[in-house]
Amino acid sequence: MDVTYSLSGADKANYQLSSATGSTTANISPKEVTLTWGTSVFTYDGTEKTITATVEGAQGDDVVTVTTYTDNKKTEAGNYTATATALNNSNYKLPAEASKDWKIKPATGEVTVTLPSETLTYNGEAQTPTPVVKVGDKTLVEGTDYTVEYKDNVNAGEATVTIKPVDGSDYSFEATDKKFDIEPATITVTDLTVADKEYDGDTDADVTINTTTGIVAGDKVTVSATGTFDNKNAGEDKDVTVTYTLSGADKDNYKLAEPTATEKADITPKEITLAWGTSEFTYDGTEKTITATVEGAEGDDVVTVTTY
Repeated sequence: MDVTYSLSGADKANYQLSSATGSTTANISPKEVTLTWGTSVFTYDGTEKTITATVEGAQGDDVVTVTTYTDNKKTEAGNYTATATALNNSNYKLPAEASKDWKIKPATGEVTVTLPSETLTYNGEAQTPTPVVKVGDKTLVEGTDYTVEYKDNVNAGEATVTIKPVDGSDYSFEATDKKFDIEPATITVTDLTVADKEYDGDTDADVTINTTTGIVAGDKVTVSATGTFDNKNAGEDKDVTVTYTLSGADKDNYKLAEPTATEKADITPKEITLAWGTSEFTYDGTEKTITATVEGAEGDDVVTVTTY
């Protein structure tokens, strides 16, 4: 660079310069600027977020900006550190600390849980309907945004699916329960037999269940049946009301397709015995009569021989 010399002081008139000009070399080091960072806290909304810094400390009309960064643009919720890496003007340099911590907070909102069906049927296995989980109108992803837990989801009754947020998800919400019902499975009696009987003075009928459908293999449930004739009297094709009942450790997981049925059966007359009265008489000119007493009647039935 060029140098111009001059003298000063009380005795300057006694001196003269051998040369009034000259040249030499020197360095101009870049000026260190300061950085003022913009917004550093965002809320996740599915769009890219960017953090930038404004340069302060430039001389005069110099326009100095940061031209490149690392980790200053992100979309997913999380904590990040952005670093300014270059300026547009070589007369300036970045400060030793050119980084800024920033974050995208998880989105918050009311979570809704929808199940394909809120009423299922008992099948002996754990029922795990797949939920659809949303915050607002955004559908969340299992494993990324939430976990699923089930409770009381085998036996008939009210079951629960619990949705819990995953740490680091883009969404923040409270754990949420969704209820669903497991209805009892249906048992159908497909074949039964009502036995004919001999008159015995009551209306009880003997019913045998031959086949049923709807019971899960291995379950402990039994279908029993009782039958009642429409009355106690002998007759053919009499109506019999059959009533079914369930028993066994797993009976609460089942219901009957029809709790009652109407069948037909006969009550045949009961054969009685006769006890004959006096059978030997001595002639005396009067009429003699022999009669029989009925034995073997049921209960309070009164049975007599009416004709001979």
